[in-house]
Amino acid sequence: MRNRLHRDGDEVQLEPKVMEVLLCMAQQPGETITKDQFKDEVWRETVVTDDVLSRCISQLRKVFDDDPNDPSYIETIRKTGYRLIAPVQRAVVTDESQELAPTEGGTEDAEPVQRIFRNLYRRVQASSADTTEEWVIVAGGTIRRSWILVLGGLLGILLVGSVTYWVASEIPTSGDAPVSVRPFTSYSGEEVDPALSASGDRAVFAWRKPDQPYQNIYLIQRGAEQPLQLSPDSTVAWSPTWSPDERFVAYVQKRDGDHEISVVPSIGGQYQQALRLSERRVQSISWLPDTSRRAIAVSAQRRPHQAFALSTLYPNADSMSSLTAPPLWSVGDTDPTPSPDGSQIAFVRSTVEGVGDIFVVPTSGGTPTQVTTDSTAIYGLTWSADGSDILYAAEREGVTGLWRTDASRNGDPSLVRSSSGGTRLSHPTLASQSNRLAYVQQSVQLDIWTLSRPDQYAEFSAKPLVSSTQADTDPSISPDGNRVAFISERSGAPEVWVAKADGSEPDQLTALEGPNIHSVTWSPDGEHLCLSIRRHDHSDLYVLPATGGTPSRLTRADAEDLHPRWSPDGRWVYFASNRTDAWEAWRTRASPDTQRTQQVTTGGAVAAQVSPTDSTLYFVRPDTVGIWERPLDTTKLPLRTGPEGLPLSTITEFSPQERGNWWVGEDGIHFVHRYANEAILAYYDFASHRILPLYTFSEWRSVQDIATGPGGRWFAYTHTVRRESDVMLVENVQ
Repeated sequence: MRNRLHRDGDEVQLEPKVMEVLLCMAQQPGETITKDQFKDEVWRETVVTDDVLSRCISQLRKVFDDDPNDPSYIETIRKTGYRLIAPVQRAVVTDESQELAPTEGGTEDAEPVQRIFRNLYRRVQASSADTTEEWVIVAGGTIRRSWILVLGGLLGILLVGSVTYWVASEIPTSGDAPVSVRPFTSYSGEEVDPALSASGDRAVFAWRKPDQPYQNIYLIQRGAEQPLQLSPDSTVAWSPTWSPDERFVAYVQKRDGDHEISVVPSIGGQYQQALRLSERRVQSISWLPDTSRRAIAVSAQRRPHQAFALSTLYPNADSMSSLTAPPLWSVGDTDPTPSPDGSQIAFVRSTVEGVGDIFVVPTSGGTPTQVTTDSTAIYGLTWSADGSDILYAAEREGVTGLWRTDASRNGDPSLVRSSSGGTRLSHPTLASQSNRLAYVQQSVQLDIWTLSRPDQYAEFSAKPLVSSTQADTDPSISPDGNRVAFISERSGAPEVWVAKADGSEPDQLTALEGPNIHSVTWSPDGEHLCLSIRRHDHSDLYVLPATGGTPSRLTRADAEDLHPRWSPDGRWVYFASNRTDAWEAWRTRASPDTQRTQQVTTGGAVAAQVSPTDSTLYFVRPDTVGIWERPLDTTKLPLRTGPEGLPLSTITEFSPQERGNWWVGEDGIHFVHRYANEAILAYYDFASHRILPLYTFSEWRSVQDIATGPGGRWFAYTHTVRRESDVMLVENVQ
């Protein structure tokens, strides 16, 4: 079975299960196929979750170029299943070289549609020269059916896509030796950022023990029971990397609020500081293979609160040389990974968090070359031993796992290993002199929690509000406080849900099945929701009825439109956008029937809100701490926010990284402040100009996406209930 579609002369390869899903619908055109029917027909005795089916439907829509909001081929029946709405016609063929002839009941005017597909299944072998085969024509395409039952048993064995099982056969083996996957570390807590030695017998990694504010660097030998601690207890350390001779380990640590790069002997001992950056963050480092120059590739912010860029650090000379210069408004360049011969450095260039591609730059400097074009979340990368391929952890086409791509952009990425249910793979590392691969297998549970108190004089208490086996994030509380909207992946893909204020009666509002959704927020009258939806390589704003339905598009630009907040009268939606190659505040009409978009600021803004009186604009600048204010005169837009005439800061020490974690009310501003290892919910009072701490979260990393209820009486936020990870070791990898 070839599992291929021919569309307008182009041939597309499909996974077997994706083709079977199409067959299942083609056999009952126009009829709704329930999710249970799909599972019984396609996966038979295998237990799978809804997201496996959603991924298959998403792949078919991508091939057909079908819009789920305005479908021409596959229609989603909300909470039930799917149906094929394209015309279906049967035909017969007596010779594979002949044209297909429509059977009785076919129509000639369907031919323009029929050209979309050709030969979905190729013929295996005819039993005789005059054998007549039956075909099914789907939207003008053809599927050979007579021999499908013959291969049904084999297809049942070739199960693809179940998130509850490993696709173990997809890791290429070395010779005839079997692939072996086992834990390299299995300690309580989180083990991340592994780096294998050349032989693969040792690994350095970062380990955060349960209920500990610190994260330390350790070295583990294969077969050893206890790892060797290399970094001091009083710091948070990450990104360990071996020196070329493996005598030293370099790593990044946060000490006294600053980031520094330190070097320690691999047998343990006193560390030495190689570089200290004040008010600038270091994302990761990697030692270059060249033993003579002892250079380290560094991903660090070019300036405080600006994009990460790559540089080369020479510890002995205490100097750095710039390699890349990403746009200042972007996240920048991270995860530098040198090729085995040290001539090139692969890295991830991201526009916003979770949206990046792989690039390669010569170690000596020059123009980076783009390798991937997915614009997706990438969780680490490594080179193959011969330097021809790049292995990377990412989410592609709804599948999270390890992928392989040609470093010279020759061909599409291929799946090496998919993640199991509820886990994510990250930080792959390959031993340069052996056939061993290590990666991190991480499990995270994200729920919606609430903060509340019986009266204004009582203490706030936290408790769960919304929970499932999948991620529940980004809460937003309705203006009357009776409902909470949130984003959940419980149906197999990110969708908008609404529940009562106590978390009961959750109801799914969207059925987008694939695009990422961010920043759901209620309109002042509680009748609509505004959300940011990412399709392809950029995000736009959409408005959705609070009762559910199809979202209507508000913005159309080849840019990132994020963090929507409504104006007090509900006529406008304010948002952050980089459409001018810099982050600024914009606003758009809240009605899709009235297309009007205006730039609100000039000089920089990554988030903005309007006061309840519509008289003041509050905003967060991309490169300066604090929440800022400026009188709002909509007849004189855009407002100047940049260094000349800078407005006074009302709240200092608010990080631009918290751009979504603040809300303007009638009497003040609720916001999240992180200091050292603490996250604090605080309140700025307009009348007294005082900042009042309201609640200190027990784990500063566990809280994000805080939403404020009416009057600040209660809050909802994304809470990390559980976060565990282990380093896994794969033997016999090519």
